[in-house]
Amino acid sequence: MEFPNSEFYNSKLDGGDDVEDIIISDILEESKLSEIEEVSIEDQLISSKEPLIFVDTSRINRNREKQLKDSKSIVNILEAELTLKIASFYQKLGVSDNDIGIISPYADQVNLIKSKTAIETKTVDGFQGREKEIIIISTVRSNDRGNIGFLNDLRRLNVALTRAKRKLIIIGNKDTLNVNPTYSRLVDYVYKNNGLISM
Repeated sequence: MEFPNSEFYNSKLDGGDDVEDIIISDILEESKLSEIEEVSIEDQLISSKEPLIFVDTSRINRNREKQLKDSKSIVNILEAELTLKIASFYQKLGVSDNDIGIISPYADQVNLIKSKTAIETKTVDGFQGREKEIIIISTVRSNDRGNIGFLNDLRRLNVALTRAKRKLIIIGNKDTLNVNPTYSRLVDYVYKNNGLISM
C-alpha cells in the first residue's frame, strides 16, 4: 500500500513485482454483480477500482460512539452495521469468509460485530503478522470533541493498514479523525486517489 509505505517507511518498502498486478476483481464472481441490490454503498464500491477506500460517516446524524454499561471500551453501532453490510456485499460476490477480515481497535466493537457474522473479527493486535484479501476497518470514534483516544497510537494504525492483500476499506468519521495529522493525510490521500465514499 502506497500510503503506509510513504507515511511510515519513507517509501523504502518494496512489495515486489508479484503483488503489483493483484486486484480485487481477481477474486470476485463478476456474474453476481447484477444480483446485487441497487444500494448506495454497494454502487460506490462496485464503481471504485481503488485498493484503498475510506467510507466517511461524518454526515450521518446517528453516527455516534458510545460506551456500554460497565465498560471502558467503545462501540459505534452505525459503523458495525456498515461493516457487516460491506462484508455481506463481498460475500454475495463470491468472496470466501476466509478471505475477509474485520479489524477494530476497540474490543466492544469487535464483540458486537463478531456476534453477527462468522467472518474473522479481531482487534489490531489479533491481526498482527497476518493478511486477508479484503480488510474492513471500523475506527469507531465519532464525536464533536476530536477525541480519538488510543487511535493516536500510530503503530497500530500502521499494522491495520498493512493487513489487506487486495482491498482495504476504512470506515470512519473524517471530521473526528482529522484532528490527528496522520489520519488527516490518510483521508487526503484517499480523496486525491478517488477512494473517498461519503455517506
